[in-house]
Amino acid sequence: FKSGFRIYELSNTLTKLNCKNEMNICKPSLNCKKFRNDCKKIFQCKNGRKGIIVHYYMKALGQPFDVDHFSPICAYHEASDRILLLDPWLYNKVNVCWVKIEDMFKAMATYDKIGDTFRG
Repeated sequence: FKSGFRIYELSNTLTKLNCKNEMNICKPSLNCKKFRNDCKKIFQCKNGRKGIIVHYYMKALGQPFDVDHFSPICAYHEASDRILLLDPWLYNKVNVCWVKIEDMFKAMATYDKIGDTFRG
């Protein structure tokens, strides 16, 4: 993946591995209400069969990397409207951080020139 892994490639790979998945593209013209509701719904599931992987532009979150990135979300805190982002990437010194839903949505609603689509 010399030019990176795109969101549709992740969805296709998960499908080939028999992992049921739903790919959602975020656009600046949309609001983050669906994303917030998806986070609430998924983290109410207690059997561990559901999760969220986000595809976002790292600089849009204030991270020092000019690349897009995939990370799993491991929790949603409704009172602060934040998600707990896990980032196992070797080069990122901050492996876990709480991110406002609105900020994550904005970072996902950025255009991926290589994939010719928005992230999500």
